[in-house]
Amino acid sequence: MNMSNGKKTIKNTKNLYDQDHNWQDILDCWKRCIEQNADPRQMSVIRKEIAESWLRSRDMNVNPYTFHSANLLDSAKFEMIKKTKKLLLDTALPIIHETEKMLHSITPSCITSLADENCILLYTHKDAQLELETNKINIGPGFCFSENVIGTHAVGTCLALQAPVQINGPEHYFYGLKNLIASAAAPIFYDGYLVGLFGITTVVKSSHDKILAPTFFNISCLTARAIQGQLELSRINRRLALKNRFLHTTLSFVSEGCLLTDDQGTIILANDSARRMINLNDDNVDLIIGRNLNTIIDNQSIIQSVIKYPQKAANFVTSIHIETKNKYTCSMNPIINPENGCLEGITVILDPLPNNKAVIKSHSQSDAKFTFQNIISTSTKLKQIISQAQVFAKTPANILILGESGTGKELFAQAIHNESRPTDPFIALNCASLPRNLIESELFGYEKGSFTGALKDGQKGKIELANGGTLFLDEIGDMPLDFQPTLLRVLEDKKVMRIGGNRNIPVDFRVIAATNQDLEKLVKEKKFREDLYFRLCVLPISLPPLRERDGDIEILTRYFLNIFSNKENSIIPKITEEAWELLRNYSWPGNIRELENCLFYAISASQKDCIQLSDFPERIRHRPDSYLSQEANQKKIPFFANTLVNPNSDIYQKSNQLLSISQIEKQAIETTMRCLNNDTKKVSEILGISRTTLYRKLSEYQISITK
Repeated sequence: MNMSNGKKTIKNTKNLYDQDHNWQDILDCWKRCIEQNADPRQMSVIRKEIAESWLRSRDMNVNPYTFHSANLLDSAKFEMIKKTKKLLLDTALPIIHETEKMLHSITPSCITSLADENCILLYTHKDAQLELETNKINIGPGFCFSENVIGTHAVGTCLALQAPVQINGPEHYFYGLKNLIASAAAPIFYDGYLVGLFGITTVVKSSHDKILAPTFFNISCLTARAIQGQLELSRINRRLALKNRFLHTTLSFVSEGCLLTDDQGTIILANDSARRMINLNDDNVDLIIGRNLNTIIDNQSIIQSVIKYPQKAANFVTSIHIETKNKYTCSMNPIINPENGCLEGITVILDPLPNNKAVIKSHSQSDAKFTFQNIISTSTKLKQIISQAQVFAKTPANILILGESGTGKELFAQAIHNESRPTDPFIALNCASLPRNLIESELFGYEKGSFTGALKDGQKGKIELANGGTLFLDEIGDMPLDFQPTLLRVLEDKKVMRIGGNRNIPVDFRVIAATNQDLEKLVKEKKFREDLYFRLCVLPISLPPLRERDGDIEILTRYFLNIFSNKENSIIPKITEEAWELLRNYSWPGNIRELENCLFYAISASQKDCIQLSDFPERIRHRPDSYLSQEANQKKIPFFANTLVNPNSDIYQKSNQLLSISQIEKQAIETTMRCLNNDTKKVSEILGISRTTLYRKLSEYQISITK
């Protein structure tokens, strides 16, 4: 056998029966097999697959001389089988009937048959002449035609081999078929499984009939392949129908209007919401199908842009009018063929503008992604601040977040917003990133034609976009002094007027401001308006620097290393104790942002699966407040006078000796603890280390805490 396109085929079916004496030779071999129990595999004129089939038939005690009709199913059971095979019958019979017409033009003596995967005949058709030739054998529907019933025969042997097969004359195991019958059959596969067998049986009376044997074999293979292809097509059609029903059912529950067009913008699908928006009911569905978007959407240049430049129009969002003069948000997404990059269609989503936030999000380029659950901390101090912020979030009052650069002020702002108004817009503006002449247009927006370079339709400002939600003013301390009165008026009146406009637009939003500057000091220096400060600082939140968040350096370090490793698909590196000392004792003036950058540098510089002290940036390793390396710790240095060291101690008396840093460190901790009555908080502040580090040093040097 060989394999072709995943299907088994039998070789050497050609020119096997060209000479009449071959039939007699095969018949003699069959007699030796039956009467003398000879092994047909040792007979050169017998094909391997035929010899193996004879042996299977003999081993199953098939009577080669007597036919039994006991394997005919009763009508009730047969009808049940036909019901389960309805798909196969409905698919195969039209194809088989066409095959029968072709066979009749070749020979009038022909039987076609269709069997299931158990070799039960589901269908047979006999010509009248062949009926007379086979009247002693009941091979009608309901009969089991497997090898264990009738021995070697095309249908049964095809099932055993699960491959096309041709069997002629004396190759049949049953003697009654040897002199008259030639048969061919091919398997039918569906979804990877054998589901049926198609066979052709003919009467062979002359050498001419023998010559036609390969033709019938080819016809059986082609017919089986046609049935198989039609079954696969039926499966695809059923799945497409299911997907269409699912699509229509899903779209019927969607409140937005959904349209699908072809590559020219012609509508081919519309849901109920879209028809309602265009004032069409179910009876008028045909009025929208087949129409072009240009007849519905007034801004035709947008449609042409999507059609002409689909690669640049992904998730294109704009506000438009449709023919009903109602205003909607229109989101367009081109469907691009991945093979050739050509436009195949366009999905269009229509949403009433008052309820839509897509345009707001698109124009604001802001989005609140973080919640309080995203804040990573084990610090008791920060947890108290989180609880306070959660309480503040439930009020509509303005909030001022204070803290050094990199402490997570915007993260807190987003968390507060999502705690109170998660479905409403979150609009952010960095007051330090825009020049004075752009802040006004960014915050207030402008009408069309207000200034050179303005969009022709005008644009909403950040305040107007924040209506109903939160306006986050980052770096509020850098707000230009001369613009502060204008902002204060908006905060007091809750009204905004666009540049070039002549009407006040009412707005309702909550302000969250943030700064790393001392606003009270700026107020005293006349660099920040006092009335604006009090308007913003209704509910102040002060975020502690990283160096004051006990335990957070460790947990944040592991968090960032895990993120970096996942991105690079690499093993999470270990950290030496010396490197941990640096991380714990460094002051981190840039806070979490500096820690993240430092770890990224270290993991990039590390040549091993372990981060060492040498992997950190030099500026961090050599800062005065950094932890001294182990190498330096091992060096002996002259002891110097220090007011924290007890003058009466042995160490002080031996000041001319070389002392290690660890000896100095231990004495400094003991003396400071004694002077401050073991107040660990004050001791850690005096020594410039965290309390976590202090407790570890107390344990390391076995210093007891007694009061």
